[in-house]
Amino acid sequence: MSEAEDVVSVVGIKDGVIVYVGDDQTEALSNFVAAPDIIDLQGRTAVPGLIDCHNHIVLLGNRPSYHTPLENAYSVADVQNTYRARAGGVPSGKFITTIGGFHPNHFTERRLPTLAELDEAVPDHPVFISYGFAGPATTNSLGKAFFEALPSPPVISANGSIASRSRTASAGCATRWCMRRRWE
Repeated sequence: MSEAEDVVSVVGIKDGVIVYVGDDQTEALSNFVAAPDIIDLQGRTAVPGLIDCHNHIVLLGNRPSYHTPLENAYSVADVQNTYRARAGGVPSGKFITTIGGFHPNHFTERRLPTLAELDEAVPDHPVFISYGFAGPATTNSLGKAFFEALPSPPVISANGSIASRSRTASAGCATRWCMRRRWE
């Protein structure tokens, strides 16, 4: 890979290996005994990339309801503002969720938002925020009502905190399944 980030017009690939990068098609062809297939991009750009061969892309699709990234939130107030902004594009009553991509230690308060703080930010939407698929997690009043109506509900404290570990992980799986059916 060139540190100069060159833009070139010819790339030669032989047996899955890049054998030429440059602007001289004749020089590129000298790497082949038999005539290779030539693909003319007709002025379009090809950008080299990586194929993520594990499940992160699938995990994005498995996030329930209206997923809301919190990577740029640095305080509970930032979380509230992010959720308020997200709520503007979400039908009333639909879940707004965050699963992963952050850690509560990134927040000034070093904790997840409380039920009251989430109620203040998004009173018309149930909320589920977890920094991993096995928790810990938090919810607001509408989310708490939803979770407590499940056949095997997770334990939710008065402040909206949902305990972590295997019981919550299994409840989280059931929750994601139920949210897809009841709230989508």
